[in-house]
Amino acid sequence: MHITAWSRRFLFKDAQLLQTIGTLSGGERARAHIAAMMLEPADILVLDEPTNDLDIPTLEVLEEAVESFPGAVLLVTHDRTMLKRLAKTIAVIGAPDASVSVVASLDQALASLERAERSVQERDRATRNTAPAAQSSAADTSGQRRRLNFKEQREFDGMEAAVEAAERAHALAEARVGEPGIAANHAKMAAACQALEVAQLAVTTLYARWQELESKRGG
Repeated sequence: MHITAWSRRFLFKDAQLLQTIGTLSGGERARAHIAAMMLEPADILVLDEPTNDLDIPTLEVLEEAVESFPGAVLLVTHDRTMLKRLAKTIAVIGAPDASVSVVASLDQALASLERAERSVQERDRATRNTAPAAQSSAADTSGQRRRLNFKEQREFDGMEAAVEAAERAHALAEARVGEPGIAANHAKMAAACQALEVAQLAVTTLYARWQELESKRGG
């Protein structure tokens, strides 16, 4: 693609190609950085809170660039709009009960956080009760057969696809670490290793959650 067509994709006018970076606005500099980043050959794109301090046009450019990226994308963000539009697998970290869950959509991620919050609240209530009462409650609960609720069933239905996506991301991350050019660059190697660790955690946690849902489902 010609540089003029490429720059237009990132909302630059033709006349701006002659400007220096220092004369661009903050949003324009951010778009120029995104444009340059997307020209770099890569199998994995690691973005840490990329939407911070971006204006709306730049946010839209970023989302389009990430959506068109052909490889795996590791995105760390609190931006729910971006997660809802782009994420195919979400690792929920920082839950109230310190659990980590891997799900297939933002709705499932929010449901996971709600479950974690309820778990903490229930645990706190149980702690305040007397020991005999707590033991009786645990015995009653263990004797009941649990079933999946609506949200859990939706999560279960998407598990196979989520596992496959997580395993593909892990395979790409593993291959990235083994590339000769990565080992020679400390910063790239550190980023690649971090991406591999996150990908491995995603696969492990996803399988554990799948097994949990399968057991609760009675399968």
